[in-house]
Amino acid sequence: MIPSTRELEQIVATVWAAMLGVEVEPSDPTAHAGEGCPMTGCVQIMGAWEGAVVLTCPAPLVRRAAAGVFGIGPAEVTQELARDLLGELTNMVAGNLKALLPEVSHLSLPAVTDGTDYDVRLLGSRLVCCAGFRLRGQAFTALVYEREVDPPHLIVFPSGSGCR
Repeated sequence: MIPSTRELEQIVATVWAAMLGVEVEPSDPTAHAGEGCPMTGCVQIMGAWEGAVVLTCPAPLVRRAAAGVFGIGPAEVTQELARDLLGELTNMVAGNLKALLPEVSHLSLPAVTDGTDYDVRLLGSRLVCCAGFRLRGQAFTALVYEREVDPPHLIVFPSGSGCR
C-alpha cells in the first residue's frame, strides 16, 4: 500500500499541530529548492512494507520550532537540539504512516543531516509520495520512498531541492 499525497499531508499537518501547536499550509513541493540551509531527517520503515520517510526543512524553520518546543530563545537553540527536533518530527510522521501500512513493520532510528552540500542517498528506492508545506513563509517537504525489489538505479536527493 502506497500512501497518497493527501494522507501524507494530513499526517504532517497533524504531527506539526501536535508537536509545535502550529498549522502548516499545503504548498508546491518544489518551492523550497535553494531556500536557505536545509536540514533533512530520514526514518526507514522495514517489514511487510519497506521504504523511508524524509523531511527536508530550512534550518531557520527548524531552529524556531525547536525554540518553541524547548522553551528557549532561538539564539539558544544548539545544532544538537535542532537535529533532535527534526529527528523526532520525522519519527512521528513515519510512525503515523506506519499505522497505514501492512503489519508488521518497524522504524529505524532517525538520521538527520544538515549543511549546504550533501545528498541523501536511498539505495534501491523510488519516490512514491511527495508533499510540500509552508509555515511562516518558509517551505518544507515530506517525501515517502518505497524500496524497489529490483532497483534499476540509485536515487539521489540533493540538499535544497524539492520533489523530482
